[in-house]
Order: sequence, then C-alpha cells, then structure tokens
Amino acid sequence: MKTRVVWGLLVAAAIPFLSSCSKSSDPKPDVIVGAWTRDYYSLSGAPSTFASLNGFYIPNPSVSYGLFFEDSYTLTINNDKTYGITLAYPGPDSTDTGKWTKDSKTLTLTSGNSAVAPNEFTFEQDVTSSQMVFSQTLTFNLLPDLVIKNRNDTATSWSTQHPEAYDQYYQDVDLKVTYHFKK
Repeated sequence: MKTRVVWGLLVAAAIPFLSSCSKSSDPKPDVIVGAWTRDYYSLSGAPSTFASLNGFYIPNPSVSYGLFFEDSYTLTINNDKTYGITLAYPGPDSTDTGKWTKDSKTLTLTSGNSAVAPNEFTFEQDVTSSQMVFSQTLTFNLLPDLVIKNRNDTATSWSTQHPEAYDQYYQDVDLKVTYHFKK
C-alpha cells in the first residue's frame, strides 16, 4: 500500500514537470506575420527599347510617391491567415482584406472581394524579421525610351499641352516589379 502511495505521488509530481517540458500547442508565428511598410519598388526585365527602366526604383529623388502613386503602402499579415492592405493617398485611402497562403517560393493574397483576382508574388530572398522582398510581373502601357528622349528634346510646353501626339507610340510592356518592404 505504501508503495502505491509513493508511486502515485511520484506520477502526480511528474505530470506537471513533463507538461512544462513539452512543446506548446501554439506554433510560432510565421516570420511574415506583422505590419510591413513599402520601402521602395525596383523595376527589371524591360526589353531593350525600354532599357532605361531596368534598375529604376520608386520612390526616388525625383518622386516621393510609389508605383501606384500612393504616399505609403502597408501590408499587414496576420497569424490567422488573413491580411490587410492600405494604400494611403492624399484623398481617400484604398484598402483590401483577404486570406494569404505561403510556401517557400510564393506568397498568394486572395482578396475578400471576389472581383479581384488573387495576387501571386515570388519571394526574391528569405524573409527576415525586418525585411521582405517579393516580385511579380505587371503589364504597363509605356512610351519607349527613344520617344521619351525625343519628347524631352522638343519644346516642353508643346509636348505637355499635346500628349495625344504620343498616343500612337505607347506599348504594353511586361516588367518585373520587386516590392521591398520593411517592418
């Protein structure tokens, strides 16, 4: 009888100890969880007729706004697999919410608005606690380098007042846009 009591006390004492040594049932949050602020965008992959765009980044010393003409871009990734985006403008801000998924190479944001197609981004490097860099290819309607050079060589006031004269030269161009975010 005495052995049973002692054994029972040992087991009862060991249970809390073993429980404290076991792993928590709450997994550690993914490193991408948190509020990220757009630092800058960089462009690459432009064909030779648009080569001046390769290595171009926004904002830069000549412009203070981002690629989407936003003052700031905040991406909040939550541990519950939801996200929120806020693009701040001088007027009303633009926001979106939805669900996110991630694997070792991609981040996919699926908007809660069914009219918005899912956005898939490719990680350019490992995400750290302070930096996240990913990219996607977007299509832009742009003027080739030579047209821009010639336009800038003409009287600026005329070209500014007659942008329609250049409509025929615009082309759809796929560019790799790399998003640089920081926490």
